[in-house]
Amino acid sequence: VGFWFVQNKEGRKSTGVVVKVGVIGPFSGGVADYGEEIKKGVALAAVKGVEYIYEDDMCEPTKALAAFKKLVDFDEVHFIIGPGCGAPQEVVAPLLAEKPVLAIVPSAASSALFARSGGNFFNVQYSLEKEAKFLADTLTKKGYKKVALVSYQNPFSQTLTQSFQENFSGDIVENLVFTDATKAVGSEVLKLKSANPEAIVVLDISFFFLTGNEKLQLYGITAPVFATYVTELPAARSMVEGISYSFPGELDGDEGGVAALSAAAARVLGEAIGKCGDEVACVKTELMSSGQFDNQGVSTRSFVLKKIEGGKVIMAE
Repeated sequence: VGFWFVQNKEGRKSTGVVVKVGVIGPFSGGVADYGEEIKKGVALAAVKGVEYIYEDDMCEPTKALAAFKKLVDFDEVHFIIGPGCGAPQEVVAPLLAEKPVLAIVPSAASSALFARSGGNFFNVQYSLEKEAKFLADTLTKKGYKKVALVSYQNPFSQTLTQSFQENFSGDIVENLVFTDATKAVGSEVLKLKSANPEAIVVLDISFFFLTGNEKLQLYGITAPVFATYVTELPAARSMVEGISYSFPGELDGDEGGVAALSAAAARVLGEAIGKCGDEVACVKTELMSSGQFDNQGVSTRSFVLKKIEGGKVIMAE
């Protein structure tokens, strides 16, 4: 009886049962290095008694949907780290409201996804809305009064655009929206030169991957460029020279942002699983009471402004 009491007074974490955690990210394809950084971060904070099952979505919604169904229906997973990309997050979030599954993502996402997930979607970075507000406030403080926006026609990019427009106190002199995220940027950027903005805000990484920064230089567009956190992705580093970007504050360690945020997601989830085992309701309560999330499941961390200069990351003034 005494042995039974000692084994059970600490709850399910003492039973030796392995808890499965799915990890959905782009582990192949054009942004596979992003997925590798996610893997690196999860490994840094891997918790004893947790089995991590990795599923590749290539940053594509249909593949993310298949990965989610495989993890939940076949592997019987109740906890997921990811998806890491915006479009996959949009398709997975509503499914969390239908099943006893909780997701925690290591990247910026819309705060609306928490409600759409039935309160089962957590974010260890910050919301897209808060990120865009930070950029708008930063440009306002720097005295910019005329700004051009660059975005793509997808929910991720347009959520950022809407929030920036709502929070910027100056004038939006050009709102350039691209519809094809596979086509190299061309002479459309001449609209930015005609608008003569004091600064340009790029709200989708696709612009840089598709030679956008190169085209700005080619056409002599010299306004300073500001962008979002994804600018620091390893695959983009050679394409974003001179660009300032928002970045999450209060990150531990010397790892890159993606790895550090993925480690944070694995750590906070692992700590909750250590107290609750495989019980989703208990884990959710632990996360909400941890002090690390607001009432929309979004991290309460701060922002800083960084810059790529000489191929290196520095703090921007």
